[in-house]
Amino acid sequence: MKKLIYNGKEIAYVLKRTKRKTIGITITEEAKVLVNAPYNLKSDYIDKLLLKKASWILDKLELMINRNRRSTVRKYKEGEEFYLLSKKYTLKIIDNKYIDLNLLNNKLCEGKYKKHRSIYIEENNLCVEIENELSIEDRVKYIEKSIKEFYLDFALDYLKKRVKVFENIMKVHPRSIRIKEVKSFWGSFSSKGNLSLNLNLIMMPEDIIDYIIVHELSHYRHMDHSREFWMEVGRFMKDYKIKRQWLKNNGYLYKF
Repeated sequence: MKKLIYNGKEIAYVLKRTKRKTIGITITEEAKVLVNAPYNLKSDYIDKLLLKKASWILDKLELMINRNRRSTVRKYKEGEEFYLLSKKYTLKIIDNKYIDLNLLNNKLCEGKYKKHRSIYIEENNLCVEIENELSIEDRVKYIEKSIKEFYLDFALDYLKKRVKVFENIMKVHPRSIRIKEVKSFWGSFSSKGNLSLNLNLIMMPEDIIDYIIVHELSHYRHMDHSREFWMEVGRFMKDYKIKRQWLKNNGYLYKF
């Protein structure tokens, strides 16, 4: 962890050396500063650039801190609300003394809303059946695991289908697709051609999901965020600026 001082305020940041040609500054949802810089760039130059950007960095850090204060802390209790493709569902916990805890490892059945035998969607409710003799701590763990596995199975099906659609449109083909819950990015595309998508995306509106997919697949030809990159995004999504702004304003609401 590196540090610098601006107007009496400390800015701590993590520096990562990469093959990129320019410096990239990211403020994460956890209000941390990540700096990606070329291998051959001197640390003094990096600090000077960060000081020039210090006012912007501090504003973004304050924004993220305030967002985190407003964010809902998941307790996985009756009545909590969860999004799936932007539709809101209320958590309903159903006690069932006959439930087999091993059912959690079962795969989902086919259908628009896929279904574990212990977790399913019914009308506007996200229903979780649970063995009623579990301790409070074990109940919370079981419910959290059930919901996240339900979402992961749904996401694997839905997101891979959407990626395939845009693969054909954009004429690009990632080597692999990974979906996992992360806090630092919505998606990424590696220099080796591997596409990673955040599990939390499956909570968002479908057009926002499509924007993230187009954004990441555009890195197939442009590994930076240059003018040419944004032109590539715009070729396949004319209103990407609107979706990008929506994500900045609302993305923090869609997460576990």
